[in-house]
Amino acid sequence: MFEDLEGNTEITGMKQLLDANDKNMEGGWSYNQGDVVFDKNEDVKRAFDKATDGLVGSDYEPIFYIGSQVKTGNNYAIFCSVAPVVPDAEKNFCIAYISVNFDGSAELTDDVEVDLTAEDENSKETTEEQIPNPFTEVSTLAETRAMTGFEMEIPDTEKPYTKIVITVIDGNMIEVAYITEDDADRGYYIRKAEGAENVSGDANEYAQTEIEQVGDTDVTLKGEDSSWSVAAWSSDGYTYAIGCQNHPMTKEQILKREQFLGHLIFYKWR
Repeated sequence: MFEDLEGNTEITGMKQLLDANDKNMEGGWSYNQGDVVFDKNEDVKRAFDKATDGLVGSDYEPIFYIGSQVKTGNNYAIFCSVAPVVPDAEKNFCIAYISVNFDGSAELTDDVEVDLTAEDENSKETTEEQIPNPFTEVSTLAETRAMTGFEMEIPDTEKPYTKIVITVIDGNMIEVAYITEDDADRGYYIRKAEGAENVSGDANEYAQTEIEQVGDTDVTLKGEDSSWSVAAWSSDGYTYAIGCQNHPMTKEQILKREQFLGHLIFYKWR
């Protein structure tokens, strides 16, 4: 953008950093589909502040929130300006990667410099050469078995979340999201993968954490004010999670067999 001496401005060029037509970036990263304003994303801001607290050598200033990645914890990509902590240092721009662990700690794991002056040529070719999208949406659970090597049983839908979206993540995790028919509201999701790691993808800090024993299985519940947003457990070589962050449930709702989510825990998964 150029501003002349009289205060007139004009856009002189643009550089595409991301493919706005795709919801997902390479490597399992998902674009932020909400407000990009950094201060309006409290979880991201909290993670960034923790990761950069006490950092020496460079000063990072967040500009906007790009997207997130779910693995053993939450990872965030943030577009920042960065400068060495020396007088009259020149600022550069980068994408800072923040990793949040399940104990609530956070760290800056990488930053990738962005040259805003470089010509944005061959962007189409670059996009075509990216790593294939790790999120594969399928129509039936039968398709997930062929991709992951295991099966998943799910509860029936109930109003208002009468539509399901089935996704295979990285070829080794199944996610089933229960949403409204108009796609406007995501009620909850369930996940299954091999192993014992927490696959909820929720690294938020909750005021309450309880462990409920259901049969021989310890189920970890996280939430606040006696409303629960996450349930996670492992059994028979598989790990499971229920996420209902948009609409937290009571303990009875999430644990009782007859409730639309609770019977998952009692159900014999195969």
